[in-house]
Amino acid sequence: MTKNERLFISPLPRYAYWLFLLGILISILLGLLFYRQVSAMVQHQAEAELKRLSASTSDQFQVYLQQTEYGMNQAATEQYIQTAIEKRDAEVLNQLLYGWQQNRNHAELWAILDKDARIISTLRGSSDNHNPLSLNGLALRAMASANPIVSTEIINKEELARVGRNVSDRLENHHLLKQEGVLTQLVIVPVLGKNGQVLGALCGGLVLNDNQELLRSLFGNSQAMHAVYQDKQCIAYFTNDNKVSFPEQISPAMTKSCILDGQACLGQMQSDGDTYVTVSRYIFNAQNQVIGYQVLALPQSQYSQLPAWVANISLLTGFLLAIFSIIVIGNTSRIRQLFDRERQRGQESYYLGMFAQKLQECTDENEVYLLLKKYLSRDLDVIQMEFNIISADDNCMESIRFTENDQVSRVYLNQSKCKPVLTGRINIYNDDRDLHCNQIDTDLIKSHVCIPFLAGGKVAGVVGLGSPQEQYWTPGRIEYLDAYLNLIGPTVTNIRLLKLLQAKAFEDQLTGLKNRHFLDQYLLEQLAIAERYKTTLSLLMADIDRFKLVNDNFGHDAGDLVLKEVAAVIRAAVRESDLVARYGGEEFVLVLPNTSTDEAVSLAERCRQAVNSLQVIHNDYSRIISVTISIGVASYPRDGNSLEALYKLADSALYLAKNQGRNQVRTAQEYLATLQRTGCDD
Repeated sequence: MTKNERLFISPLPRYAYWLFLLGILISILLGLLFYRQVSAMVQHQAEAELKRLSASTSDQFQVYLQQTEYGMNQAATEQYIQTAIEKRDAEVLNQLLYGWQQNRNHAELWAILDKDARIISTLRGSSDNHNPLSLNGLALRAMASANPIVSTEIINKEELARVGRNVSDRLENHHLLKQEGVLTQLVIVPVLGKNGQVLGALCGGLVLNDNQELLRSLFGNSQAMHAVYQDKQCIAYFTNDNKVSFPEQISPAMTKSCILDGQACLGQMQSDGDTYVTVSRYIFNAQNQVIGYQVLALPQSQYSQLPAWVANISLLTGFLLAIFSIIVIGNTSRIRQLFDRERQRGQESYYLGMFAQKLQECTDENEVYLLLKKYLSRDLDVIQMEFNIISADDNCMESIRFTENDQVSRVYLNQSKCKPVLTGRINIYNDDRDLHCNQIDTDLIKSHVCIPFLAGGKVAGVVGLGSPQEQYWTPGRIEYLDAYLNLIGPTVTNIRLLKLLQAKAFEDQLTGLKNRHFLDQYLLEQLAIAERYKTTLSLLMADIDRFKLVNDNFGHDAGDLVLKEVAAVIRAAVRESDLVARYGGEEFVLVLPNTSTDEAVSLAERCRQAVNSLQVIHNDYSRIISVTISIGVASYPRDGNSLEALYKLADSALYLAKNQGRNQVRTAQEYLATLQRTGCDD
């Protein structure tokens, strides 16, 4: 370029420089304004997410307590438990509490009270008839209102020592506990009799002080940290990072702004040089007084505003407005992805909570598995689902499959060849070339998983799921399945325990026959069936002849042996449809559905002859005992239309057999004919 050419290039006017600087300033101001708006939006979304996480945390506590309340409500309706409370039978109630403790090992407080709130049974295994158990007056309050109470209370340590095993010893050395009272979540369920009168109450509780294991079990999969404060003193906390700890005292910075309609506070805390965002939810007692806080904390970096260096670069030049926008968009996208993941987890937590509530309504194992199938089928691409269940006595394994209309298909398997049962570990087959189990349809299934679940501390079964997709069972899906299976274990345990206790409550411990309580209920049901379908029913009452001589001559152990042998002989002589029960002492009752008097006499004669041929060997084969029985027969509708009438006539016929020489069978009609001949009144 020549000198002349350069002369034709006019310099920029002075005002252009001012406009340029003004443009830069405006760009910077716009950038800062945009930065503040985006920061406010991010902060608002972060607060909303923290509120949701805080509410979800509280819901997990509630689900745990609701499961406990449901199990206690079911137990409170059981007749044998009501009878045990009325009789203050600590042995039966201690067995019940031991089963509960095995299934819910986080709950350290279990007690059963009478109607005056005095202790009948606790985990300590002894009753206490002296002072009533107050529990801040809630025990008497629950019984007075006849309604369950679920509340969080501060209970003094002296009361906890009466009902909790090793609780006081554990809390004596608790480095965070400085108060006399202990923060406890209580469930109190009144036990009502048939007429609605209060018999007593079932009490359970979770001690929150120094209970890191409870927090770990509830929130071990959460990214957030959790703590519980009694008043303003930290009593328990759980973090995934051992370097991070909560302050011993809740600080004003942690409760600086109220949210959730005054039910919680948003704030910050410092730990190991890092800043954490906190949500502190109030803990209320039954009088609606604030007695503590439930605190959730997340690193501020997870929900931080836009990087600080973006603002500094914006101050340097207006041209960075475009760069600034790109950074904002990039960060907003990542934040949205994070929120999407958290939203998905929130939905999973919601459905998991719904599943836990539905589990409380299940009274049978098949209902549990059908409910699990319904929830898993909604979110997973699964074309085969089977439940391989180990029986309660560990004798066999049953494979349960549900058809399209939820009908049950059952196949019995050899559990000794099932790897998940033997090892207790998950088996994953993500390639159809790895599939070798004969329960898997390899033509349709490309990947399969077998997950064992526990009940009562041991493997109760295996859930198998097959997908048409290869490499389908990722760690995320396995974690999702595990969350559901962790919930069904306690429910299956409770169902099995209740069935076992019901069976024992209706069984005579010496002979193994059904007892009088079961007999009365069964006979009423059979009478109703016979009346409805116009059929016959016969009742046999049998008594061992001269049984007192057996006890006097050979001892009561020989008498017990004779009772067991006679019971076994009678049970072998009758039909499968007949019921044999021990009526009391040396008396037995047989209920014969759809059986006439003549048929009943024939069967009674068979039983009499079988006992007559019985030789009971006692005392190392050195002594042989022979016994006979007398039997009375009464039939419906010929002899009577009610339970009392049949019992009375069968008993009268029995004593007629006794009076006429024993070792014989007599009917109610023969007894009535004898009355007419002698002219005597009944």
